[in-house]
Amino acid sequence: MSNSPLTPSEALDLKRQFLAPCVGHFYDQPAVIDQGKGVWLYDTEGNQYLDLFSGVSVNHLGHANPAIVKAIQLQSEKLSNMTTIYLTEPALRLAKELSEICPIPETKVFFCSSGSEANESAVFFATNANGKPGILSLSHGLHGSTHATLSMTGLNFWKGYLKHPDSRCHHGPSPECLRCPVGKNKSSCSAECTEKLEEVLSANPDIGTIILEVLPGNGGILEAPTAFFEKIQQIISKYHLTLITDEVQTGFGRTGTCFASERYDLKPDIITIAKSIGGGIPMGAVLVRSDIVDQFKFPRASTFGTNCIAASSALAFLKEIKRLNIFEHVQLLGDLLKQKLQSIHSPWIADVRGLGLMIGVELCEPENSESPPAIELTNYVLEEMKNKGFLLGRGGALRNVLIWQPPLIIEWEELVTSVEAFKDILSSWETKAR
Repeated sequence: MSNSPLTPSEALDLKRQFLAPCVGHFYDQPAVIDQGKGVWLYDTEGNQYLDLFSGVSVNHLGHANPAIVKAIQLQSEKLSNMTTIYLTEPALRLAKELSEICPIPETKVFFCSSGSEANESAVFFATNANGKPGILSLSHGLHGSTHATLSMTGLNFWKGYLKHPDSRCHHGPSPECLRCPVGKNKSSCSAECTEKLEEVLSANPDIGTIILEVLPGNGGILEAPTAFFEKIQQIISKYHLTLITDEVQTGFGRTGTCFASERYDLKPDIITIAKSIGGGIPMGAVLVRSDIVDQFKFPRASTFGTNCIAASSALAFLKEIKRLNIFEHVQLLGDLLKQKLQSIHSPWIADVRGLGLMIGVELCEPENSESPPAIELTNYVLEEMKNKGFLLGRGGALRNVLIWQPPLIIEWEELVTSVEAFKDILSSWETKAR
């Protein structure tokens, strides 16, 4: 094969030959993404795309952000990685910065290199401190790809091949309001679904830890009523649970506040972060209340936990987030985007939900009270949006939720063009369906 840019067919051939078949990809005719600038991506054939998924909530500040690029360049010329057993300035300065912005009092930081590792470590610290091995998670959560984090994951299609899940892990229902198991809707909800969580806790007294995504991304952007998290906080107090909030996707302004848990006044004992914090460089961390982590005296390390390039990139990322006043920008645009999507009148749109710039549109077959997923339409919209120059995300337990999760620096005019394209594609589908 020549050194010229890969064509889509060449890329697919290489994928089939050399990548594990479990590694999937979007689109029947995928583009080969070659470079990015700001909110824009470019493929090897010169096509331009508006990035509406941010590499699954990684690129908060877009692609090739000048401040982050400069920090990476300078640090790579100086020192790349020394592991957690050595002291390095970027990691120590980042730990201080994270502790100061974390809502948990007296936070200490354990660095690692991914969200999976962060969640695994968080559970490790929690269960060692509370003395109970059992872990409760929710049905639509996705917490990683290690054995323990897959066991904690509730989405069956992600963990379906896991033949022997960790027996410590138990699951309760997520607040899936479109298909409420007790027949309520958001306006009449009193969070009766949390009674199922109490049933699990009563039947398993060894549970001492609960882990949850406040706004499950892969689970379909399930926006819970306030009553749900009020009940969750009461249950935590009643059963003396350690609360871990998985903010791997939602951290650092994605929902309009630094952490999504702040939107509901939750009081986590541990927060896990990854994805966006590294500014595009792999990094994860556990933000943990000091009295929990101080109980653990034995050695624990992470080879790339204090990667100096990632830490320097993260420091630049946090500085840019503050400089751009990004939280206020996200709240404003998120509300406008949600309203604009809700204003689309289509029988195929079953629900529009989310917080900040993390909005899901669930597509279902019309005129059916059970809301079966419109899979064919979801595939069609995703492909046609790509053909028009927009890269959307996709999620949900039934894989029928289209996701707007763009870089947080996106402008309103750019979002409007994506919604207008979506409306046109829906209209063309409805014309075909008649």
